[in-house]
Amino acid sequence: MPDQNPFLDHPIRSGDEDTLGFREVAQTLVDAIAAQSNETSLTLGLDGTWGSGKTSILHLMQEIIDSERSNRTETKEVRNSIGPVIVTFSPWLVTNRTALITSFFKQVSTALEEAERRAEKPLLPTEYTNKKKLETARQRLNKFSGIVSTMAAAALPIDPTMIAATLTAGSMAVRKLSTSNGPTLEETKQQLSDLLAEVAKDDPSFRILVLIDDLDRIEPSEALEVLRLVKAVADFPATTYLLAYDKTELSHAISQNISGQNGDVYLEKIVQFSFKVPPLEPFQLRTWLRREIETHFPQQTTRHRDRSDTVVGIWAGKLLKTPREVKRLLFAVKAIWSKLDGQIDLLDLVWLQMIAQKASSPEANMYSWVIEYLQGLDAIAIGGNVTGTDKDLRDMETIFSTLGWQKYQKDHGLSFDLHSLDTILAGVTSNHLGDSDANIYQVTQNDFQKFRREKRLSSPWHWRLYFALQAPSHAISDAEWTTLDDAAQSSEAALIDSVSKLLEISDPTQRNITDQILERSIHLLEGSNLRHPERWLIALMESSDKLQIFSRPDCFLGHQKIIHHRITPFFKGALSILAPEAREELLTKVFAEEKYLTLTAIILRDLIRLAQDTQNDLFVTNDELETAKKLQLSLLRDMSGEQFRKLLNPYETLYLWKDITGSFDEPGEFLSTNMKTDNDFIETLAALKTINNSSQNGIPRITESNLGNFCKTDEVKLRLRSLAASDSTYKQGATNLLALWWSAENDG
Repeated sequence: MPDQNPFLDHPIRSGDEDTLGFREVAQTLVDAIAAQSNETSLTLGLDGTWGSGKTSILHLMQEIIDSERSNRTETKEVRNSIGPVIVTFSPWLVTNRTALITSFFKQVSTALEEAERRAEKPLLPTEYTNKKKLETARQRLNKFSGIVSTMAAAALPIDPTMIAATLTAGSMAVRKLSTSNGPTLEETKQQLSDLLAEVAKDDPSFRILVLIDDLDRIEPSEALEVLRLVKAVADFPATTYLLAYDKTELSHAISQNISGQNGDVYLEKIVQFSFKVPPLEPFQLRTWLRREIETHFPQQTTRHRDRSDTVVGIWAGKLLKTPREVKRLLFAVKAIWSKLDGQIDLLDLVWLQMIAQKASSPEANMYSWVIEYLQGLDAIAIGGNVTGTDKDLRDMETIFSTLGWQKYQKDHGLSFDLHSLDTILAGVTSNHLGDSDANIYQVTQNDFQKFRREKRLSSPWHWRLYFALQAPSHAISDAEWTTLDDAAQSSEAALIDSVSKLLEISDPTQRNITDQILERSIHLLEGSNLRHPERWLIALMESSDKLQIFSRPDCFLGHQKIIHHRITPFFKGALSILAPEAREELLTKVFAEEKYLTLTAIILRDLIRLAQDTQNDLFVTNDELETAKKLQLSLLRDMSGEQFRKLLNPYETLYLWKDITGSFDEPGEFLSTNMKTDNDFIETLAALKTINNSSQNGIPRITESNLGNFCKTDEVKLRLRSLAASDSTYKQGATNLLALWWSAENDG
């Protein structure tokens, strides 16, 4: 089914969406693979830059293979043949190396299961048909993959890159999974290979095709692990691996992570043949872009055919190189146009978004140049002057040169073709930079009125509209803050909803909205200018999960978010301007709610520490402090294990419990009670992963220094080892937690 929004940066999934001819490439790949013998392992590459269409080609290959199977003549011979079985493996969806190996083999096992389903059923129970062979092969594969996965986990602490991992590194794991009389790892693999070879020889149509996408986007060590798997570990007969990657990026990663190794040579040893994603002609992209614009923005370009040729024909041909870049441009234009339809000019918006995406690097920042130019036009419009015109012209020449614009001989000198920039920006007097009459900022009031009437980018009355929704803004605008303030005047629920909507339109990688809200509201609190602070406090606590995402780290370890650091000052400021009755109501509402427990634990622990030092301003009365303690202690004692594991920071509540009671006994008993079953034991430990040392490199781990305050860590570790060595469903979870164990020895 096509995307509801055709401009989303998603790969195509069917031939119905193929507007750029990728299906022909996919068909060529399918035919090339089918022409190879199925009795050996084959590793192929699909090489293309990011956004060039690799994933789309993989999807189309899958559609072609499925379609060919369903359309085959239903003769008995064809009906009983297995045919190609296709599965996909996405390594960047896997969170660690052991899980990567497990997931990889799971996909191969899934393919064997599908092949087994297709194979002809035996006529007699004793008949050893392909179906029986595939069933046995799948059993061998599952055992083989279990040993390999456990070996990887065993080798990880001593060999984190896994580059030097060998069979001997996992000998203990092998012994645990093998009986004394059972086959060795090599024998298990050989048995599996023999079975697949027999099926392949008997059925030439049988082949497992594993599509592995985005190999160049994962960590280099993980990419090397995948290459090791397909070349040396899972090189089974009748198995073809198609690896999709950007060869330049992947080769560089290999060279950087294997000392003395040439990445290109390394890949050539693994990949028998690499297919190049054919580059799209600029004409194809321009034609596609024009068609999409005319389809989704009707009547917006036909009135300005010359300028449409400039923006879509010339500039797009210069700047846009891949389908992804076209989709990203269209998505940005549509997102802004939906808000500003009728208020701005579409072609100017397309051009501006194009240079925002493709000409805004530090080396060739035409986007910033345009902003400064428009600000200059703004100054001229209100009667001012612009200085530094010569410098602006030199900067423009540098930008065009860096972008790849070529100088050419004109009369007695060299010139840059500005590609009709004079039709886009008011005040540009020539289409060639280098002409004697070339200049900028040469506008009259008639020019301004023309651009104003057409709502163009160069209109001083309209240009800011083009940037109104341009991300990143890095700051909450006055309009956004006014919306929050108005919502606070309305009701607590309205403010919560307003905060949520503000976060929904924001990019967490580019806006530190939480920090801005807290810092600005605290500033207003300190001046007693924040209306309804109690509503603000509740809104922040209600939205704390989302606000975490939009907050920067606030300590040198990089794990604590600023919301934790600023919530106590906000609470202090709110109480300071509330009447006594409102203070009591707020205290009860805040400290009696289980859903606020992590943040109230932070606040109350701060208060308890402050109360121990008579020099500090406690900002609550002793009675209020005791009330807060009682309310929190009641929540802690009634808390279930499931509620505890859902907390943002479970350790804060454990330490609060200790601070209130003066002892580690109660929180320790709570942990003990909620770790009795193996399931609760694993889930509780997983919830207690944390960072308390810079040596952890920002990775949450099971830290002995924290855990040891509430239970006996030697017993915990022994239990984890026992589960990891067992055949229970908790084996993998225990193995993963052991890999995250952090003790004083790690600090050394």
